[in-house]
Amino acid sequence: GQLDEEEANAKVRRLIAEEGDQTRLALARVLRHLPVDRFSWVGVLLLTSNSVTVVQEVGRSIEAKPSPAYLPSLVPLLGNRDLRHAARRALFAIGEPALDHLANALAEGALPNKLHKHLPRTISGFGGERSAQILAAALSTERDEAVVFKILRGLGRMREDDDALFIDRDLLLGVARQTATRSITVLSWRLCVEEAARDSEVSPATDLLIAYLREKETAALDRVFRLLHIVEPSSGFRMISAALRSEDNSRRANSRELLSLVVPQPLRDAIVALADDVSDGERLKKASVLFEPPGVGTLARLQRGDGPVNAAYVALMREMLADSSPALRSIVSYCAAELGFADLRSEIEGAALLEDDAMADVQRQALALFAEVG
Repeated sequence: GQLDEEEANAKVRRLIAEEGDQTRLALARVLRHLPVDRFSWVGVLLLTSNSVTVVQEVGRSIEAKPSPAYLPSLVPLLGNRDLRHAARRALFAIGEPALDHLANALAEGALPNKLHKHLPRTISGFGGERSAQILAAALSTERDEAVVFKILRGLGRMREDDDALFIDRDLLLGVARQTATRSITVLSWRLCVEEAARDSEVSPATDLLIAYLREKETAALDRVFRLLHIVEPSSGFRMISAALRSEDNSRRANSRELLSLVVPQPLRDAIVALADDVSDGERLKKASVLFEPPGVGTLARLQRGDGPVNAAYVALMREMLADSSPALRSIVSYCAAELGFADLRSEIEGAALLEDDAMADVQRQALALFAEVG
């Protein structure tokens, strides 16, 4: 109080800008003793420091004297492994305003992926019914499957810690249905690619596409079981998942009976079909009781030999290029380029605008391959 506000602010700014990390560390430590409404800008400025030690100390000061004023500066720190723990502790100390801020960020999906993917774990760390509701609601809109997986892990931990925690059962079963539908769709795509590849030269990209689709199908089914585990943590869905894939007929029968106690039809039959130890074609036929994807018709045409194989293959790839997965779009782009499907060039150019980093590089290579061919 011995200096007026303007003079005090000018002196502190000079200390931050001109002195070394030891001075900045001292300011970080004293921050918890200063009036937040007047000096929160100091913490905001120090949070941009290149010194991990300084930023961590600011985090401890914010824990001691929390304020929503720090929220826009704390969230970006979630993308830094060295600072993530300190940022989360500060956010937890800020409490409800921080949870509101994170809920909006998760719903809007406007943050860079390196930040967005750390929101579910941070939100689940607040605990309580509201955090669970935020995460459950995000399952219906989140398009990044890696983020969905993190949401499911967070909700799973919360329900294991407190099985009385309220969750919207109907919402989660609805998401489980959508996820099973995804598994069925990807299974149909893979069978179509395999059938089309019988009549054309198999390329490395085609092999990669088949392997990737197989992995996506399995991952989607695993997410279904995670969702069911959240709905009923005590029902042993991890055990049921393993039993459905067992070669032991009695174990499979018992697991189907347990499924019937929790999972409504036709979702239950689709899950059993997807996990069954029969041919892929039979699995697709049985699982279609829940949802019959367009790929079923394409597969039938390919198997009957109705029309040119390439025409059906191009239509299938066009469908996959509209998918939400950047990795899938990129692999399909390169596969189409290898096969010389020039009709897809405009779709690949459009998909390339959606990608970033490594995925964008794959798209550029695909377009360059088109240029070489034609």
